[in-house]
Amino acid sequence: MRFKRLSLALIVLSMSFSLFAAHSMFFSAGDYDALNLYGPRGNKVDALTEMTQSGYIIQTGEWEATFSANFAEMIVYPNSLIALVGTDNPELYLLDGSIMIECFDKDVNVYTTTAKYELSKNAVAHIVYTNEEDTIANLSDKSIILYDALRDSKGEVAPYTIVDIMKASYNPLMYELRTAELYTKEIAFKDFKATLTADTQKITITLPQNLKRSQITSFLANLEVTNPEIRSKFTYRTTQDTITLKYAISLTEEEYTALTDQLAKELLLYIKSFYRPAEPSVNSKLTLLERIPNMPQFSAVKTTVIADIPSTPVFSVSGSVKVKKIN
Repeated sequence: MRFKRLSLALIVLSMSFSLFAAHSMFFSAGDYDALNLYGPRGNKVDALTEMTQSGYIIQTGEWEATFSANFAEMIVYPNSLIALVGTDNPELYLLDGSIMIECFDKDVNVYTTTAKYELSKNAVAHIVYTNEEDTIANLSDKSIILYDALRDSKGEVAPYTIVDIMKASYNPLMYELRTAELYTKEIAFKDFKATLTADTQKITITLPQNLKRSQITSFLANLEVTNPEIRSKFTYRTTQDTITLKYAISLTEEEYTALTDQLAKELLLYIKSFYRPAEPSVNSKLTLLERIPNMPQFSAVKTTVIADIPSTPVFSVSGSVKVKKIN
């Protein structure tokens, strides 16, 4: 096997580390060999190491990796760099790339250089921070508090809404329309779009060209495991560009509207799983988050450069910098 040499900027934050065995995080799924995990002192550690204190840094390669804790589950997508900077009150710092995070019984703060996101219990979000994209997609029915450091403003990311920090734009991920007994729900995420149209007898799903019919049938089959209560309410048949869900029992207008909403939410999460942002590169500016409220302020940033040194700097940092080792 040929290994590609990588240039990695490993950020070791100067802080005091506190143990928190009750809130430990650990690698639970993905390609073990493609994952790099660095300890609080900047040394590379085994990817299966249980992270029982702040200061750990996760770097993914060509494959995504899943991390689990009692407070959240997080998918770190390929070519991403993220640091665990808070423990008792869980806090993550996305330096580059993208993550999907689902909160459980605790609130979780996620920082980028340009924003702070406060996720409450049961919130689900997809966050991207690269040179090409700076967005958060709220994939739950919980509002997410957003602090925009670029504009020094605070607001909310409404349920099922995507916010573009660069453009300061808000766009819904789902639209709905009702006419007489017809109820329509449209899902729009990136270049994926799907329409669910419900009436008294059935729900018709119109498929986007970039989503294969087999992927939707797989989604419906998976519902038998992930949400059997929803799956038991219909049978389905497929055509070239649509799937028709026929109700297994008679449903009222309120019931088939609720069923359509549930399916739209599940389908949105499923479609989201196919999306991958363009291959990210390390962002050109890294700050100490002086403008982010309630974020611990670090007196220095130490940098360890591993592997090849590029002809131009990978990024610049504020504060004192020390190159500890060059391989």
